[in-house]
Amino acid sequence: MRRLHWLMLVFLLVLFAAACDSGDDDDSSDSSGEPGDDDDSTPAYSDPWNHEPDRPVVNVTTPQPGEFVTGAVVPVAGTVTGVAVDEVIVNDVAVPVVNGAFQTQVTFDGGETVLPIYITATGDDSPLSGARVVVIRGAMLPADQPVDDAFYLALGDQALTTINALLGNLLNDLDLMPLLEPLNPIIDNGTLTVEITAAAIGGADFQGAFLDNGFGFQGELQDVELGLTISLGALPIELNTTIGKLAFQGLADITVADGEANVTITNFSISHEDVTFEGSLPAAIGEGLINLILNTVEGLLENLMADTLPGLLETALADFSVQTTLIGFDLELGLAAIDIGAGGLEAGFDLNVSLTDPDPSLPWPRGSLSTPGAPPDFVGGRPPAAQDFGVGVALADDLLNRILLAAADSQIFDLAIGAAGLQDDIIPLALNAGTLALLFPSLGAVDPETPVSIVLHAEVPPVSLPGEDGSLWLNIPDWRMDVYLHPYGVAPWRAMELSLDATFAIDADAVQNALVLGFPRLTLNMLFIDNPLNEDAPLATFLADWLAELLGGLLDVIFSNLPIDIPALAGVNVDFLWMNTAGSNQDYWTAYLGLGYTPPAKLR
Repeated sequence: MRRLHWLMLVFLLVLFAAACDSGDDDDSSDSSGEPGDDDDSTPAYSDPWNHEPDRPVVNVTTPQPGEFVTGAVVPVAGTVTGVAVDEVIVNDVAVPVVNGAFQTQVTFDGGETVLPIYITATGDDSPLSGARVVVIRGAMLPADQPVDDAFYLALGDQALTTINALLGNLLNDLDLMPLLEPLNPIIDNGTLTVEITAAAIGGADFQGAFLDNGFGFQGELQDVELGLTISLGALPIELNTTIGKLAFQGLADITVADGEANVTITNFSISHEDVTFEGSLPAAIGEGLINLILNTVEGLLENLMADTLPGLLETALADFSVQTTLIGFDLELGLAAIDIGAGGLEAGFDLNVSLTDPDPSLPWPRGSLSTPGAPPDFVGGRPPAAQDFGVGVALADDLLNRILLAAADSQIFDLAIGAAGLQDDIIPLALNAGTLALLFPSLGAVDPETPVSIVLHAEVPPVSLPGEDGSLWLNIPDWRMDVYLHPYGVAPWRAMELSLDATFAIDADAVQNALVLGFPRLTLNMLFIDNPLNEDAPLATFLADWLAELLGGLLDVIFSNLPIDIPALAGVNVDFLWMNTAGSNQDYWTAYLGLGYTPPAKLR
């Protein structure tokens, strides 16, 4: 299912109302809203869809939903049609309406990023009409541009220890013939035929460390067995060799910055010891031949590592990028930086995530919030709890906002609830005016059997801002809820439109090597935008505040007492060492993980 519905307010409101419904609805109407036989006991219900009251209608021309602004002063302008009014209320300030138009400006104090503007108009004896526009204070990054330094990945010495242990265990008494047998004969030109008859590694040992001047490594393969059969015409030659130790060491330094890569490999050497030989040749000739071959190969490898491989890596790293399409999203990844220092390697990536074919009618701009701020220094600035770490990752708030924009473009935050068949992609739940009258008393004047649907859609994409306290702030600034009546034989009629504003604070922390989540803040606000029934809805407003308190506290208690552990995979254990915000402006959500390796029992 492509839609992700993580805000539960509507479900809880609906279920609460349905549970309180008395079920004593009159039998003169069925669930479709079709009228039954006339009955003197049937109450007289209103039909506002046929007698919609006149009311003022507010239209905002400036600013646009989700518009990006740079200052604290935002010009506001619009018109009022329908019932004439002398003034509108803009964020609690009266603004005159002249010839059906109004204009003013709204000044925001503090460092808010999400700036809501609410305009209402009320005529004499007419229902309230309103409009709500949310603007974003900050720079906009166009949707077709990648997010620079979108995320950083770091590897620490603990990762090297884990990799070394994993490889050492995998290579212990490893028979390579199942992999090499399909390649036989490796040479067959009619005159010369070469087949591999045996290949195995008895053991291995690797060591590495991240240093100020690069990545130092050394290791050895032990008891390497190699068997060959060489047929030259009618003369077969069998070579069976065991190399007691094949050792190597070196120092590699890699840097990538500003589109340029620099790779050096120094002090690389490879050598062998304890060669034994069995075969159809005399031992002295066979061992001499094997030593000659090994010396030649080792010399070639040393030259390759020192002279050829660095240039190939520099070209590959400088031009590294990936572009693909996945489940309707375009992904573009580019390598931005690599640096090695004492204790770790860090790599930064540019990334773009965008919907392949967004709906051109979506009301928000084609871009996401971009905030200034340098990424964290994984190596030099890691906290005391993560001095010895395996993997580090940091996600920029710009990347989170780009992902939220792509999700909103795909309408993942949109949903509809009501009886099956009322519209496409509806979540089936039999709702009618009677069940919702408890929350919205004005619906009590309508035939209680009239089907109802609730449609939710985002007017502005959610906004994410990591905070200095380590919390991830997620704001859904304008989520619209439309309540439609579906009377029999009449087109669906919108009885009310509300704007829901929800703010979550999600706190993640590492406690005793486990991840602990907290929800220190959850707020829900509800405002009427279109209200032809002149609904006051005190209970619904109360429930919005009450549910915010209840859900926020409940989620905080539950998750703070449910530590999350990552199960071991193939013997690799993962521990949470440290999680918080980092970077020059605390705009990277950062985590350090510890790694360890315990060989599974069947591999020991």
